[in-house]
Amino acid sequence: MSLKVLLIKRDGCPHCDSFKPVFQDFKKDLTKNLSKLKNKFKLDNVEAEIFDSSNSNDELKYFNYGLIQVNGVPSIFLNYYDKNGKQRILKEVKDRGSNVSEFTNNVISKFTEEFNNLEADNNNKQNGGNFILNDDLYLDKYLKYKNKYIALKRSL
Repeated sequence: MSLKVLLIKRDGCPHCDSFKPVFQDFKKDLTKNLSKLKNKFKLDNVEAEIFDSSNSNDELKYFNYGLIQVNGVPSIFLNYYDKNGKQRILKEVKDRGSNVSEFTNNVISKFTEEFNNLEADNNNKQNGGNFILNDDLYLDKYLKYKNKYIALKRSL
């Protein structure tokens, strides 16, 4: 299982230029920064890459990771592959933070959230489609839509 953290940037972009040192510090100490994540999720490999969208070759390269919709730069994406090499998660980290510590925490929380969602989906498939509500958020959503359904059914 592997995780790549991708920074998509453009030369001359002031936001990219101000965030690049944070990302480079994050990349330099990647093993230390993501050791909790690596141990918790038993990741074999964790990498960080920078792609310059002003260079068309790099742009084509990062689109090979999957369908990435970049709405602005800098953009940070988590790209997770399972033990069979199948891409399972490709999500954007919206909150970059202002320093390496904040950025690392944001990456960890986004990956944890997405990994838990993936596990819930897998559990759902393994249990014959019967959805198991492990999380209060899903329970709240389930009850909300159940109540809407019942109210709609009564009104018909």
